Amino acid sequence: MSTSTTPESTDPFVSSLATGPQRFLSQALEHALSNGRRTPADFIRHFPPMSMMDSLDAVPEIRASFLTVLVGLREKTALRTPSSDAGRLLQAALEEGDCDAEAIVSLFAPDHRIKYLEGRKVWLFLMEGEPWKVSRSKDAAGFKKVQHHMAYLIDRGIVHGLHSHQDVIDGITVEVLAEKLPRSELAKLVKRALTMGRENRSFTDREMTTAVPTSVILDHVPLPQVMDSVVSPMARRANYVEQPAPKEETKSALTNGGGESQFPSFDVGNSTAPTGASQLPPPEELS
Repeated sequence: MSTSTTPESTDPFVSSLATGPQRFLSQALEHALSNGRRTPADFIRHFPPMSMMDSLDAVPEIRASFLTVLVGLREKTALRTPSSDAGRLLQAALEEGDCDAEAIVSLFAPDHRIKYLEGRKVWLFLMEGEPWKVSRSKDAAGFKKVQHHMAYLIDRGIVHGLHSHQDVIDGITVEVLAEKLPRSELAKLVKRALTMGRENRSFTDREMTTAVPTSVILDHVPLPQVMDSVVSPMARRANYVEQPAPKEETKSALTNGGGESQFPSFDVGNSTAPTGASQLPPPEELS
């Protein structure tokens, strides 16, 4: 995981979508597919050809590309083919072995997946099977994939303005970090804090995650705890999951303006994007 001031530069795929939540989800999905956490076959199970073609009903030129490349239709015919017929043709090609799940997913551009599919369904796909509960002792390789992917989600969430370094540290808590991190990592924190203090610089949450990156934290803090305290709240802010019903004792505080996050809850449309860029908090860099 990159800890430079321009983390996007090291990503194999960088989204160009308009909003932070969209860019985050696009990169999260592509990362899950590229690192093997999710497979093309998994994707087609969640988004079969009929569903995909229906989602592309308003963009016949994109829909037609599947038919010309994977089914063999001529371009003019493909452009005139309704989405329902396109879905049936693509499904038939898949069943007959004329194409496979990997070919379909590869042709579906990462940003197009998020722009035209429902964001909450994409998030459900990413979280299917509660991967954060994977056993480290029974499935070391699977655990490593989930660990790497969760660290990626947390860091991309910071970059795209879904949460902050402080949200990550406060979610896990300093007490848990002090308990779980090995002495060698705690020594790095003390050393960096002293160095910055001697230079009359503040030791911030960002500096803390620079000294001990997210990937290191997740190697010591249980993944279910990180999911509950960091990843799930981030997903709720982006409106990828339902907001929990407020408890009775907190309703009055919310009504009076207390207990609110600094981050807005983004409106969910077909692409889970906020309606205006001004709603987004400024994204933070990973330094």
